[in-house]
Amino acid sequence: MNDIDGLSLTDILDIKEVLQEPRFIPLEPAAADIGETPFALDLPEFMAGPREVEWLVEGLIPSTSLTVLAAQPKMGKSILTLNLAINLRLGASFIGRVVTQTKTLILQLEDPPVLIRERLLKMDAEGLDGIYIRAGAPMTKDDWKALPVFIKAHDIGLAIIDPYVFAMRGNEQDATQTATFLREIRELIFDTNCSILLVHHHKKSGGEHGQALRGSSALLGAVDVALELVREDEQTPTATLKVTSRFATIEDEVIVLDTESLTWKSAGSADTYKRTKRENEILSALEAEGDADIPTLAEVLDLDPKNFRRELRGLVAQGLIDERKEGTKGRPRYIYSLNPEYFSTPSYKANRAGAENYKANRAGAENSRASYQGTYPRIDIFGANSNPRVEKGAENSSAKGHTCSRCGQPSEILYGIAPDLRCKDCHNIPEGVPF
Repeated sequence: MNDIDGLSLTDILDIKEVLQEPRFIPLEPAAADIGETPFALDLPEFMAGPREVEWLVEGLIPSTSLTVLAAQPKMGKSILTLNLAINLRLGASFIGRVVTQTKTLILQLEDPPVLIRERLLKMDAEGLDGIYIRAGAPMTKDDWKALPVFIKAHDIGLAIIDPYVFAMRGNEQDATQTATFLREIRELIFDTNCSILLVHHHKKSGGEHGQALRGSSALLGAVDVALELVREDEQTPTATLKVTSRFATIEDEVIVLDTESLTWKSAGSADTYKRTKRENEILSALEAEGDADIPTLAEVLDLDPKNFRRELRGLVAQGLIDERKEGTKGRPRYIYSLNPEYFSTPSYKANRAGAENYKANRAGAENSRASYQGTYPRIDIFGANSNPRVEKGAENSSAKGHTCSRCGQPSEILYGIAPDLRCKDCHNIPEGVPF
């Protein structure tokens, strides 16, 4: 009786009553076998069900699933979801992937309606039916009750909630509150057979394989698929699409935003994209430099030699560049140059502009080095097909003419192609690019 010392008789009776309560509410007799859907399936009957995943978007969004799309702010997430809704309605491929035609509901809880209309006009989708949009107004309790009714009535296959944090009724950092909200979303999915896509943000510290999702880790644990956009290039609307999925291992893919039509398009696998981009940079540098060894190319490309040796071997194997060995004692020196036949290939025409820009920028940088002494600020110069080339300029940006060509303010770091060199703020927000 030591465990109950100090308890009154009333306390003991209350505890006894609680312990005697059933942990689960019992079903009515035979209720588990009543109705069209049994409570559980015998294993042979269970195994007779579908064995392949049904996809809304092949490899990315399964049918009747919960998916999250996340990225840093202003990466083009909402534009991507509009592209998705349009392509699902048309039954057209989405960033190169097969889709299942369906209707879509977009709960846009952040962007104003006028901005959404402007984007849809650029996407040439203003007359397309079967895409339902609720914009601006927050979701009330009555709205959440009406949501499954609307989804069933209009046969919606995908509902997009943008952003997740505006829809969640609680603190996104709290695991219990997050799990409670996502359980309600799961119930919505099972009730309507409609897939849900949550649009969310990355945390500032970043992370791999879904760990960059902002808020509680319960979010990553609850979703079937996490789609993440990671900025590929600071100067162009290019991103790497990373996928963490229960169902498949998907290779990272680079997508590029066409700023005229506001359409994200696939640029191929991330590995192929990066390799091709670096090969083009090497070709442009060799056209401008002529013969060059690995240390020279490393300086020109501003890269560690080990980061482009594979591309050099690939270009030699393709016959686009020649490799010759110099020196007979000690470690040989390898010299690389363009194969004369390269100048008749499509790659040459594609890289011609990059080589010409590189020559002009390199000449300007050499003049700067010859003219100025002291502590130098940086100028990052980007050619059409070249890697950022770090050059040195004047100590006093204002006195030596290193000012932004757009705002006219002096800047230690300028971006672009001479003479159109801009400060970071002006260069990162070009006119007409909603990125």
